[in-house]
Formats: sequence, structure tokens, C-alpha cells
Amino acid sequence: MNDASTKRSVLYVATLTSFLAPFMGSATNVALPSIQKDFHLDAIILAWIATSYLLSSAVFLVPLGKAADIYGRKKMYVYGLYVITISSFLSATSINPYMLLASRVLQGIGSGMTFATGMAIITSVFPPLERGRAIGITVGAVCARKLTGEWADARGEELDIVGSVLYGVGILLIMVGFSIVPSVKSVWAIVSGVAFIGCFAWWELRATSPVFNLELFTHNRTFAFSSLAALINYSATFAITFLLSLYLQYIKGLSPETAGMVLVAQPIMMAGFSPLAGKLSDRIEPQKVASLGMGIIAVGLLIMSFLSRQTSLVLIVLDLLMLGFGFALFSSPNMNAIMSSVQRKFYGIAAGSVASMRLLGQMFSMGIATVVFSIYLGPVPITPKLYTPFVKSLNTAFIIFTVLCAAGIFASLARGKLGTNNRSSPKAASGTGT
Repeated sequence: MNDASTKRSVLYVATLTSFLAPFMGSATNVALPSIQKDFHLDAIILAWIATSYLLSSAVFLVPLGKAADIYGRKKMYVYGLYVITISSFLSATSINPYMLLASRVLQGIGSGMTFATGMAIITSVFPPLERGRAIGITVGAVCARKLTGEWADARGEELDIVGSVLYGVGILLIMVGFSIVPSVKSVWAIVSGVAFIGCFAWWELRATSPVFNLELFTHNRTFAFSSLAALINYSATFAITFLLSLYLQYIKGLSPETAGMVLVAQPIMMAGFSPLAGKLSDRIEPQKVASLGMGIIAVGLLIMSFLSRQTSLVLIVLDLLMLGFGFALFSSPNMNAIMSSVQRKFYGIAAGSVASMRLLGQMFSMGIATVVFSIYLGPVPITPKLYTPFVKSLNTAFIIFTVLCAAGIFASLARGKLGTNNRSSPKAASGTGT
């Protein structure tokens, strides 16, 4: 297969990940009121239906990214698709909440396998000056057999099992702690989780073949602040679909199908403009494009903080379109900046890291929503008599998200410039798979 054909096939196959993850998340969020009704769940458990998927993805992302660098990114990606297929079937056929939660965890592991490899494969194949456009394309896919070749630039290195365990346990404890706030146990869980992450950092600085090279953060300003910007962005935005899905169905009385049609405005706008934003970041510093996107998102979130029972659907759709445009301007250029700032052998780790930032941000976003629900509603089903405090909880959550996103603008600007030389140097340019 020639170079152009390889690029085309890799692009089509790898971008399947960009469709699968939002699709599974959005489909579950839209179905939450029906899930609550069928399984008689409260608002906090409903949040865990969404969060369990994110948690398992975040726990496995970093070690899976390193494993992909060692054993092959294509292999990891294809196996991930198999896991997603099986777990999605189990999720759709769940007969109780425990089976649904278990299938969502398995779904998250499969997504972690594709998250950690899809973007790394694209970066391995496309040279820097074409990378932004390729990253920006978020729709379309073909059968995995068209993905020829293999990419394993860290072949021969050992997988750091100790580091992987320390990282996974730390992330798990922190997220469990967030989910049970304001319980006293939450403090212990969060503190213990932070301690495990501290041990993870200590171990990684001394490991011969670390699962995560911390020098990417300590000696690479672009990588560090781009990752921080991603963490803040997803912390401020992921719960939007979750909260609006409940709002549209409970407060506005829309059916799941109609609510889904309203919510699709945001991803459609994002899909339409992401290729343009990615291409733009090949010509203009990603720092500028991504920061503009973050600013637009902050404005959209501020508008959402004024939601009431009387807010018109037209305003909501227009705001979702604005948010989608902001997401497009931020996501592709930010990913382009991250992947263009590291060497080839770190592509899997870098892709896994940014995906970890995304998933950790998404979990923190859901954690914020869960804490707000626990304060305003408590562990009870959402019923008409609770609609007023429910709307107040949405207002509070969106105010918090607006402040977070505003802070993220400064992180995005602080990354500095990639520089023309770095973006087009032979060292950074990618070659063919091995």
C-alpha cells in the first residue's frame, strides 16, 4: 500500500474512535431518565452509570498507551474495537443496574484501548504540516482490515506493571472520593488517591522503563500546559449533555428522541468545523486558535447558567451550536499541539496522556454534577416536586463550569508557541509503520 493510501486508510479507521466515544456517552445520557424509571435509581446512581465508563477508561489509558508503543498500536486498536462491540451488546441487553454498570466498565476499557492508539497512529503517519487537518477530521470509518502496517516505536521495552497499578488505584480512589462528597469517607478516599499518585510519580522518576515519562510534563512546556488546558476544558464541559438531557426530559417534557435531536446540535457543529480548525492550526499557532475556542465555550456556559423552566428551546439550540463551534476551535488545535511536541516513541504515551486528561476532566465534570445533586437533591429520584431545586442545581453547576473554563483560557495561552522549526523539522516528521 502506497504512502497516500496508508494515510487515507489510517485516517478513516482511527477517526472511528472520535465517533464511538461521543456516541456511546450521548446515547447513555439521553437514555438516563428511562434507565431511572426501569431500574428505580436515584440521581446520584444515574451519574455513576455515566461515570463508570469514564473511570475504567481513565484507569487503563496510560498503561494501555505504553503497551501499544511496545507491542503495536494497530493490534491494541483492533482488540479495543472487539471489546467495545461485545460490551455495547451487553450494555444494551442489561437486565439489572449491576449488569449495566459492569458492561459500562468493560466498554470503558475497550474505549481506553482505542483512545490510547487512534491518535498515536494518525501522528505516526502524518507529517507535522498535515497533522492538524488529519486530527480535525472526526467522522467516517472503514473496516479495520484496511489498517495495514504496524507502529511500535518503543518495541523491546518492558511494561511498567508497578507504575500502572499505582496509577490505576490512585485514580480510582480519587474518583470514588468525589462521588461520595460530602461524606467524611470522601476525604480519606481523595487523600489516599493523591498519596498513590504521589507514589506513582516517585516510582516513574526512578523506573528503567516508566509507563509514563514525567519529563514530558517537567521539560516540555507545550505538552504540560496543553494537557492542563484539556483537563480544564473537559472538566467544564462534559456534564453539559448529562445535565441538559435531564433538563429537556424532566423540565421541558421532551421524549428521549426529541431531546436527542436537540442535543445533537453541538456535535454536528463540532464535526463540521473541526477539520477547518485543525487545518487552521497547521498555519496559525494552536495556542491562538485553541484559546479562542475556550473563550467561546466560556460564553456559552455562562448563558447556560441562566436556564429556567421558561427558557426557549431555540435559545438552547443556538447556545449548543455556539458551544460546538468553540469545541471545534479548541479540541483539534490543542491535540495538534500536544502530539507535535513529542518524539515518535512517545506518541502512544502522549495520546494516552491527553486521553487521560480528557477522561479525568470528564470524571471531574461528572463529580461536580454529582456533588451539586447531592447538595440540592440528595439520594432520591427526580420527581416534579423537586424540579425547582433541580433547576437551581443546574444553574450552580454551569456557574462553576464557566469559572473553570475562564481559568482554562490562561492555561491555553501559557503553553507558548510551537514554533515553525519544531513543527516542520525532520525529527518530528513521521515515517511509515514497521
